[in-house]
Amino acid sequence: MFWGFPLNSASAAVSTSPVFTSKTQFRIPYHYDQAEIDRLGAREIRLYVSTDRGVTWNHLQSVPPTTRKFPFEATQDGEYWFSVRTLDSQNQLHPSGRVFEPGLRVVIDTTPPQLDLDLRQISPGKVQLIWNAEDQNLDPTKLVLEYSQNGSQNWQRVIVAPHGKGQTTWSISQGGVVSVRGVIKDRADNTGSSQKQIRVVAAASRTTLPKPKEDLPDFNQPIAQGTLPDNSLTQTEPG
Repeated sequence: MFWGFPLNSASAAVSTSPVFTSKTQFRIPYHYDQAEIDRLGAREIRLYVSTDRGVTWNHLQSVPPTTRKFPFEATQDGEYWFSVRTLDSQNQLHPSGRVFEPGLRVVIDTTPPQLDLDLRQISPGKVQLIWNAEDQNLDPTKLVLEYSQNGSQNWQRVIVAPHGKGQTTWSISQGGVVSVRGVIKDRADNTGSSQKQIRVVAAASRTTLPKPKEDLPDFNQPIAQGTLPDNSLTQTEPG
């Protein structure tokens, strides 16, 4: 892995946005104008480094102009500023002066993010997921949360806003084991992950009871039943 910056013997290189990496070893190439190098009678190219954001600078190494790169190895994580100068045939540095401008800034980060997941059932048929990710160079846009139920390999995406911390809820259709997993990265492409699972109870199904039947008349039976009254009319034979 390497990044380069132009070597300008007349002025300092322009500061750039930092590059993030998890690599502790890389090469720093440089580019130059051959005519200018010949005019100066350049003897060597010097690499300077600052680990306190430009407060102090240290001469790290020197190479012949034709080498075109510096090997670099960091001993610890942190932000490194680099600057180069050319030493001419008269032992004069170009650019001169005590003020250095970084031509390259590199943030070395080998620590993966810490991702914590908290999964709980807040009511029958509903679960809540709380997540919290911590990292000095966290990239929330790389957050991915997924869930599955009852051991299914069909993981489904939990749609949330890309933040380092937050919470969300969703409903489940059946009881059993609900699993969640999460992945997040930092700007140096380190990956942090976590997984949780709980056993949940589904919401009680609403059972519609049948309405009681109304007492309807049975038209197969007489509408009225009973014996005739004593004073009912009867036919008498003529005397």
